[in-house]
Amino acid sequence: MMPPEKEVHWVLQRNLLPPPMLAAFRQAFTQQAISHEEVVSIPFSRELPMLQKPTACCVFYGSTTLVMNAYHTGRYAAGVFYDSSAFTMTNYLAHWPEHMLNHDVAIQTLGRFVAQPLPADSQWFVRPNDDTKTFAGRVMSFDQLREWHQQLAAVADAGADLTADSLLLFSSPKVIDKEWRHFIVGGQVVSSARYQQRGELSVSGADVPADLLAFVVDCCAAYQPHAVFVLDTALADGRYWVIECNCFNGTGFYQPAAIADVVAAVTGLLRQKLA
Repeated sequence: MMPPEKEVHWVLQRNLLPPPMLAAFRQAFTQQAISHEEVVSIPFSRELPMLQKPTACCVFYGSTTLVMNAYHTGRYAAGVFYDSSAFTMTNYLAHWPEHMLNHDVAIQTLGRFVAQPLPADSQWFVRPNDDTKTFAGRVMSFDQLREWHQQLAAVADAGADLTADSLLLFSSPKVIDKEWRHFIVGGQVVSSARYQQRGELSVSGADVPADLLAFVVDCCAAYQPHAVFVLDTALADGRYWVIECNCFNGTGFYQPAAIADVVAAVTGLLRQKLA
């Protein structure tokens, strides 16, 4: 019998996934005879749900709350593919300076940025520096950014996920033609799909050009933030760019059909490491 610590066991958050995605995960686990369980994670809770196999090599998939709670226990490093210092825009810019879509950036606190003498109606793309998804990237005017800073400064909650002292990325807005999501496991591109076209949700597993995949492979050869991660890319100004990386454990699939391949690849990678 396999020792518990050598078994790969998936922990899937049931109260998050849309039914087609949940069904695809269940089918993959059944067909591939992979140990798994489904849990309910309470939003903003600091506690992990009770697990059926707490000593196994658990792969968590679900919300940021579930994944970060597992990460912070320190017991599930093998199956939580995250590093707080690696999954930052600062780090991507250091390793892919010529490939980042938002290469004309300032990464600083909101307070420092709005202290500059910039036109009130100037437009800026702003997003978190880290991967904790405290807010979605958006375009705001300089005047709106000043108002936002005043609101955050008025709250002054040092324990909040987002404060006036949080590091943010500021860059010029970009016109993006298409966007793709790539699942990378052990340096290999396991699945790719287009998810946006001309600013609208548009999913296609067929529109994945060979030169795009070559670009992704080159990026992975130069640097990978983790053994398993998700890379989002874009076509803009006639060339391909890196938008960002994402922690696999909390990143959504646009195609349920891709789930089986990714589950197999992640499980296989961990089994090799545990052997």
